Amino acid sequence: MKLQIKRLTETAIIPQYQHSTDSGMDLHFDRSVVLYECEYIDNSESVTAKSSFTNIDTFTLIPGERALLSTGITIQLPPNTEAQVRSRSGLALNRGIQVLNSPGTIDEGYQGEIKVILYNAGYENFTFNYGDRIAQLVIMPVLRPTVEEVKEFSEVTDRGIGGFGSTGVENKVGQTEDNNYTFNSKTNLAYLDDPIAKQNGINSRFVTVTYGLGDK
Repeated sequence: MKLQIKRLTETAIIPQYQHSTDSGMDLHFDRSVVLYECEYIDNSESVTAKSSFTNIDTFTLIPGERALLSTGITIQLPPNTEAQVRSRSGLALNRGIQVLNSPGTIDEGYQGEIKVILYNAGYENFTFNYGDRIAQLVIMPVLRPTVEEVKEFSEVTDRGIGGFGSTGVENKVGQTEDNNYTFNSKTNLAYLDDPIAKQNGINSRFVTVTYGLGDK
């Protein structure tokens, strides 16, 4: 399998894997930026202004701003694949710099320039220099099933329509069906008699009770 890459500028840097076992190859900043700034009118109404910069060696993104950074390359993907543009973990953790639509999707048929939407979610200005590694490019297989409209699904799962936090955030490992709850309606807390906790020297603990739709 081969990924064909073409330079659109003389300064573009061809992505490479840093290690033989890496999933992603690095995308590099190639001296062109479109900055999206939020401007306020009368301290109430906000508008987005765009500013374009070309042939620059450095670019600073301040907290809360987003920008479209050029890489100077285009690609031809292998059949039945897509390319995903993902944040670099070090930039995200240490500086709050993230790919805003991560993972960005590059379709198999797209042959335009690869550009990266970066957002500064940190607290400090961050400066990009020409050639900096700004994101990762991961090549993934694509499945294209035939779409079929149905009245009912052929299989009903044990989860059903539960979503958006329906399972909570508390660690439920070790809890059994024998756990006994005593609910206090005033505090919205439940006393949990947990046999696993008792084995670890914990006599009891409290858990928050939330209601599902239709509960009272």
